[in-house]
Amino acid sequence: MNSSANSRKRIEKITLHRFRGATTTTEVAFDPRKPITFIFGENGSGKSSIVDAIDFVCNSSAGSLADRSSTKPKEHLPAIGHTAKEIKVEIVSGGRAWSAKFAGAKILPSDEATLPVAHVLRRSRLLDLINASPSERYKQLQKFIEVEGVERSEQALRDAFNTAKHTVNEKSEAKIKAEMELERFWADEGKPGAPEQNALAWAASQLAADLGETRARLERLQNLIEKLDRAAQARDSLRLAEADAAQKSEQVVEAERAVESAASVGVAEAMRLIELLRDARGYLDASPDQETCPVCEQSVAAEDLRRRIDERLNAMTALGELRDRLNAASKARQNAAAIVERDRGVMLDAARSLAEAIKNADESSPAPADEAGLVSLIENASVTRGALLARRDEAQKTVNQFNSISQFYRSVVECEEQLGEAEALWRGLERALEIAQRERINFIQRTLAEVRDETNRLYAMIHPDEPLGLDQLLLDENRKGSLLQVCSFEGVSDVAPQAYFSESHLDTLGFCLWLSIAKLSSGGDAVIVLDDVFTSVDNAHFTRILDLLVSECDGFNQMIITTHNRQWRDRYASQQIPQDKTSFVELQSWTRGGGIRAGKTRVNVETLLEHLEISPFDRQIVASKAGVLAETLFDWLTQVYECPLPRRRGGNYTLGDLCNGVKRLSKQLVIRRAAEGDDKTIEEVSLLPLFNAITELTWIRDQVGAHFSLKGADVADADVRQFAQNVTRLAATLACPQCGGLAQKPKGTHFACGCARTQMMPLELV
Repeated sequence: MNSSANSRKRIEKITLHRFRGATTTTEVAFDPRKPITFIFGENGSGKSSIVDAIDFVCNSSAGSLADRSSTKPKEHLPAIGHTAKEIKVEIVSGGRAWSAKFAGAKILPSDEATLPVAHVLRRSRLLDLINASPSERYKQLQKFIEVEGVERSEQALRDAFNTAKHTVNEKSEAKIKAEMELERFWADEGKPGAPEQNALAWAASQLAADLGETRARLERLQNLIEKLDRAAQARDSLRLAEADAAQKSEQVVEAERAVESAASVGVAEAMRLIELLRDARGYLDASPDQETCPVCEQSVAAEDLRRRIDERLNAMTALGELRDRLNAASKARQNAAAIVERDRGVMLDAARSLAEAIKNADESSPAPADEAGLVSLIENASVTRGALLARRDEAQKTVNQFNSISQFYRSVVECEEQLGEAEALWRGLERALEIAQRERINFIQRTLAEVRDETNRLYAMIHPDEPLGLDQLLLDENRKGSLLQVCSFEGVSDVAPQAYFSESHLDTLGFCLWLSIAKLSSGGDAVIVLDDVFTSVDNAHFTRILDLLVSECDGFNQMIITTHNRQWRDRYASQQIPQDKTSFVELQSWTRGGGIRAGKTRVNVETLLEHLEISPFDRQIVASKAGVLAETLFDWLTQVYECPLPRRRGGNYTLGDLCNGVKRLSKQLVIRRAAEGDDKTIEEVSLLPLFNAITELTWIRDQVGAHFSLKGADVADADVRQFAQNVTRLAATLACPQCGGLAQKPKGTHFACGCARTQMMPLELV
C-alpha cells in the first residue's frame, strides 16, 4: 500500500446507540489501513442500520427510510421502543469524531463544514439510475454533475434577460400607444401636411409654436371669472343680509306694538312697577313677621300683602314675556344690521377687485367709484360670464391639446431611445445566456463523456468481450434537468437498455455508471458505501466485480460494502481476496435484547493455526478445519487450471476427488517470489512435496474430523497435527506474504497475486 493511501483519514469506528437495529450500544471497528471493508451478515443482522448511520452523520439523511412510504425519520430511526432523544450515532475518522442528532424534525450534524464525504448506493437507487425517466435519472446524478455556481449565474442571466425582454415589450407598447394618440390628434385636425407629413412631424411643428400669449390670456380670463364669481357671491350674500335685517326690524316694531297694547301704563312705567313688586315680595319673604308696610308704614297683615303682590305680578306676566321678546328682537336687528355692513364691505371689495381685473383685461373699460356703479358692474359682468367661460375653455383647450401633443411626442421620442437601449441590452443578455448555457452544457457533456468512457471501461471489466455497452449520456437541451442514455446491444446502437439487457446487466450498468460519476466527482476523497447492491449476478460476474472493486479502490478514500452473500466471506477467509486491501466485519444474528453484534472475519489458516496452539488440543476441530482448508485450496487450484474432475450430481466433489484432480498439476506447479529478507534473490518452491504430504494424510480428516470411526481413535495427535501443519504450509506457500492474496491473475507466462510479487507457474499445463 502506498504512502498516500496510508495518509487518508478513513472511518475507524462507528458507534450506534438506540439507532434502528442497535437496541443497545454497538461499536463497529474498521481497519483504516485497508481501503475496502466488507460488512457481511445474513438478512436482518443490521447491515442497513450501519449504512444508515453513515448517511445520518455524513449526509444528514434518513438513509433507507427516506425511500420508504409510511415512515417518519424522527419516529422510525430510533430503535423500537425508544425515542429520537435517545439516539447516539458517532463516526470516528482520522482520530476525530463526528455525530448527528435531531433538531426538531431536522437532522443536525456536529460539524457540517468538515464532515467526511460519503456517497451511498442502495439497490433501489441502482435501479433508478437505469429504469427512471430522464428527469428522475438527472435527479439521481444531480449532485455529481451539476455546477451550482454556474447554475446560479445562469439563472441570474435568465432573470435579467426576462426583465430586459419585459422592458422591451413595455417600451414598445408605450411607444405604440403614444403614436396612436398622436395619430388621433392629427386626424382630428384633418391630418394637416399629409401625405408629406406624418403625425410625428406634425406634432413636432405644433410644439414649435409659442403659446405664451394663449397661456397669459387663459390666466387673465380665469382670474376674471374667479373675481366675478366672488363678487356675485358677495352681492348675493349682501342681499340676503339686507332682507334678513329688514325682517328683524319688522319683528321689533311688532313686539313694541304688542307691549304697548298689553300695558295700562307706559311701557317703561310698567316695567319699573314689575321690578318694584318683585323687590317687595322678596323683602316680605325675608321678613315673614312684618306687621307694617315697608313703604307707607301703615299697619298691614304680611300674608295678605304677599297675596296681593302675587296677584298683581301674575296679572303682569304676559307683559313681561312680551317685553322679553321685544328685547330679543332688538338684539337680532342690531346683529343683522352689523352683518349687512360687513357683507356690504365684502361686496364692495370684491367689486373693486373685479373692476381691476376687467381693466387689466380691457384697459379702455373705466372703473366705477361709487357703490351703485360697483353693483352695476357686477350685474353687467354676470351677463357676460358665459362668453368669458367660452373664451377661457377655448384657450384651455388649446393649452391642453398642446400639452397632450407634447406629452405623447416626448413619450414617443423617449420610448424610441429607451427601446433602443433595452433591445441592445436584451440582445446582449440573450447572447450571454446562450453562451452560458452552451458552455455549461458542453462542460457537463464533456464530463458525461468521461463518465461514459469510465463506465464502459468498468463495464468491460465485468462483461469482457460482450457486445453491449453505454454509447452516450446526453443532456436534453430542450428540457431542464433531463438526462438521456443511449446504449448498444449486439452491434445495434441507440437502444433502450431496459428492453434488451438482462437484470444482471442492468444492475452492473447502473453500478458502473454510479461508480464512474462518484469517482470523477470526488477527487479520491469520498467514502463509497454499497448496500447489498449485487444480488442478481452469477458466479463468473461476481468474481469480476470483486476484481473491479479491488482494482478501483485506490480511486476513493474508502469502500464499505455490505453483503449477505456468503461467497464473498468465504473467499476472503480462503485468501482468494487480497488481504492487504480488504477486511471483513461479520455480523451475528440480531435479537432485540442483544441488538447488532459485530466481529471480525478471520482467515481460515489463522483460525487453524490458533487451534493448533490451544491447550488442550481439540483433534476433531483441527482435523476438520484442516480438511476444509485443504478442500478449499484444492478446489481453487482445480478451477484456476481447469483440472478434470468426475461428474457428480449437484457438482459436489469430495476431498478425494480434488486430490486426484491436482495430481497432474502437483508435478508442474511452482511458486516464485523474492526470498524472505532479500528482494533481489528470487526463490522457486515446488509444491509437489506439500501435495504428496497432504494427500497421504487426507484420510485423517474423514476418520477424525468428519465421521465417527473406531479407526480414528487409533490416530495419534501427532498425525493430526502433521496433517494440519502440512495444510497450513501449503496455504502459506500459495499466499503472498506481502498482500496476503493468492496468485490467480493471468500475467503472460504465470499467474500473479494482487501486488504481483508472488507468481504461480506455469500459466497452462503441458
